[in-house]
Amino acid sequence: MARDLEIRFSAFQVGEHCAAMSSGNPCFVNSGAIEMPQGKEEWMSTISKMKREPALVVFDCAPVMMDVSPIMPAHENVTLRAFPQLSKVLVSSVPLLVIAGLVYAGLFIKPKPVGAPIPPATFERGDAFYGLAALSASTIWAGGTDGKVVRTDDGGNTWTRQTTPTHHTIQDIAAWDEMRAVAVGNRGVAIFTLDGGTTWKEGKAPVSQVANKLMGVRVLPGGGAWAVGEYGALLKSEDYGASWVRAAPQEDAAWNDIDFLGDTGWIVGEFGRLKRTTDGGRTWTSVNTGVQTSLMGVRFKDAMHGVAVGVAGTVLVSGDGGLSWKPAPSPVREHLFDVEWHDGRWTAVGAKGVVLSASDPMQGWSVAPVSHIDQAWHTQVDAVDGGVVYLTGGTMVALENGKARPLVR
Repeated sequence: MARDLEIRFSAFQVGEHCAAMSSGNPCFVNSGAIEMPQGKEEWMSTISKMKREPALVVFDCAPVMMDVSPIMPAHENVTLRAFPQLSKVLVSSVPLLVIAGLVYAGLFIKPKPVGAPIPPATFERGDAFYGLAALSASTIWAGGTDGKVVRTDDGGNTWTRQTTPTHHTIQDIAAWDEMRAVAVGNRGVAIFTLDGGTTWKEGKAPVSQVANKLMGVRVLPGGGAWAVGEYGALLKSEDYGASWVRAAPQEDAAWNDIDFLGDTGWIVGEFGRLKRTTDGGRTWTSVNTGVQTSLMGVRFKDAMHGVAVGVAGTVLVSGDGGLSWKPAPSPVREHLFDVEWHDGRWTAVGAKGVVLSASDPMQGWSVAPVSHIDQAWHTQVDAVDGGVVYLTGGTMVALENGKARPLVR
């Protein structure tokens, strides 16, 4: 007796020999995908193979009646069930599965970097270097924006960017030797190195609740250092910049620069203020300068003779160790930010590329820009034996034999 088995194929007309069998559409047997058998004989063979393992065979198609008695005895049963909506459910589930996969990837799969990291550029657009320390014609340190410190050991032909623990702007940098240096800047940052800049560490410095920018730093033999800044900051270190203490009470005025020769020191700041010490900084005495304009830089060539410069072209001269000061004739009105004594001459730098030079400030200064194309401001000047003068600020430049050589190319 023939037994009919209802099987669902593709949703199109099925002929006597079951043309749908050759459609090649996939079906699912025991959760495994197989290809649709080609023709009636192969289909019968497939059903025969399933007789020992009753299976759930799924088709989303129209029914067709087939005689399976030749291959299945009456006492054996194979159940074939049709689920017309299954494929629709599966298709509609795809977007949800995709979204679930993306959520899983976002939460639990962490990307891993491939290859070596790209080192940051030594010099970048917008860089400004406010502080510079020239140890020789070859070795120079500079510090500036974003906590960046760079060093050259070949006179500026090539530079190396050194990693620092801060992104606050460096305002000044000074060095004891080729291995040990200190830098200070915004937010009270004070960093130091003992290994030539291979590693920079943050020093422990007192913090004000009002203002903390440190403007200048000066180093002394034996690991001593002084730093000055906003809100009357006057800090002292005796361990190469690793720790700092306040040497004077806070006050509502900023100090901009400091200089020391032995136990005698001078600090200058806002409103023409100047203080002097003769006992290594234990006590400080205010000195009347006779001006109200802010003083930005001070330097002494010996224990008696010094020059201070400031905004609006201010130049002051002392011949008695800083006890009294006289205004010197100034040929410019541009702000002057720093002054240095070297090779028998004074050099002052400031805004608009101005460079002043004089052997005797009271007898007048010669004026020359860095170059006819360099109108940048310069915040610091340093010099080394041999007549090379280094300027830094909007540009970094070496002046030698009256010619300017850019240090950053």
